[in-house]
Amino acid sequence: MTARHISIWVILACLLMACAGPADTEPTDSGLPPDLDDDRDGVLTSVELEAGTDPMDPSSAPAWQPQWSGHPRLLFDAETWSQIKASILAEDPAYLPFYDRLKQAGLREIAPHEEESFMPRLHEQNSRTLLGAALTYAVEEDPAARTHVLDLLSVMRSDVGTLSIDELDGATIHTSEAMINLCQAYDLLAADEEIESALREHLRAVAAEWMAFYSQGLGQAVLLLTQNNHNIKGASGLAMVGMTLNDLPEAAGYVNYGLHDAWYFLTEYQSPVGGGQAEGPTYLAYSALNYLPVFWAYHRFAQGESWPYKNSCLHRNEACEERIVELDDPLTESILPTIHAWWRRIAMPSGYGPNIEDSNLHCLANGAIACMWQDGEAAWRDSQLSRCAGHAWDTEMLRLAVTHRMPEPEEPALLELDVMPEAGQAVFRTSWQEDAIYGLLNGEHDLARAHGFGHEQPDATAF
Repeated sequence: MTARHISIWVILACLLMACAGPADTEPTDSGLPPDLDDDRDGVLTSVELEAGTDPMDPSSAPAWQPQWSGHPRLLFDAETWSQIKASILAEDPAYLPFYDRLKQAGLREIAPHEEESFMPRLHEQNSRTLLGAALTYAVEEDPAARTHVLDLLSVMRSDVGTLSIDELDGATIHTSEAMINLCQAYDLLAADEEIESALREHLRAVAAEWMAFYSQGLGQAVLLLTQNNHNIKGASGLAMVGMTLNDLPEAAGYVNYGLHDAWYFLTEYQSPVGGGQAEGPTYLAYSALNYLPVFWAYHRFAQGESWPYKNSCLHRNEACEERIVELDDPLTESILPTIHAWWRRIAMPSGYGPNIEDSNLHCLANGAIACMWQDGEAAWRDSQLSRCAGHAWDTEMLRLAVTHRMPEPEEPALLELDVMPEAGQAVFRTSWQEDAIYGLLNGEHDLARAHGFGHEQPDATAF
């Protein structure tokens, strides 16, 4: 039974039985009790009616789940942050490498952005510098790091609408990464009024410009064409902004669009039922830079519950009908562990994903995945394989947030011949050690073959 049905029955019962006292049944001007939230977006129906938003549409609201407040809250709460900070200051080797990487990033000079058009790569580079400086200030209370944050914000541009044709796809990936970096910095430093105000203004402008540009014309055409990591990453960035600045009227729209599109393109459009990714392993790892921190932040809100959200057909090139559906907490769904297990099953002995499709040798963020899903096999890969041990490329904040959850490593059971019929791969290996003999046969078909647009090789780099 949906929240809407429950609300209707409660109203009927009260009208017919006169069961409630006057203190809690005083109707609003609409005739509805004041304590209903029909679409479960965290905003009362009476408040939505007064604001002029749709009380039956979770994507239309003056805020998104405003009861989820206070900072930090995205990747960790204040208590966990205190433990993380103490571990860093104590030079705990489980934390220090990831802190040091971001601290070094925070020492970089501001990348000048002097071109007439918006440059997504420069924006992302400066956002990572800003996140590193923000983390350094939050840990060490270094005033120079605070000044660097403010200096960066004074020059960072938000005019996504001035993109040149050469950068049309760049803002789907680099600007979305920047939004996630900046949201994490905001969550750390929201108590600093000057930084909070400047970061809020910049984040709000970037998100609005991004959504406006990619909702029409060439921008919309790009995401209707790609249907891949560009969509996953862009949607994830918008969702993170909505969760971070959830008191804004645009927040509900960002979260509804972002969660639905990131989930759909990752788990339905790109992934066969038995796990895999049509774009290949490199682009799964690239998408994970965005979806892992966003799904972890959303899990911290959802806590295993399902919630109603309205999907968007804006960037779907298949048959699509806008409707409200229940979305489960991503961390409770079996498909994500299945997709990550597929990576491990096809990975080369060094730990790299194989360079099938349009791919490079690359690692998956196994340590963060191990902590998020209590996955002992992912923990083993993170601790044992030299090429990918401790890998946290651009996900250092997430790794710091979840390291305390690291499970005991478990070496995977060995299948000398591992056949993955849905994904279209078969792997032979003699062991899980780095000196193993390994061979992979790639014979993608159906979804795994058809949906790798832009990164699908004619010969599939098959053997």
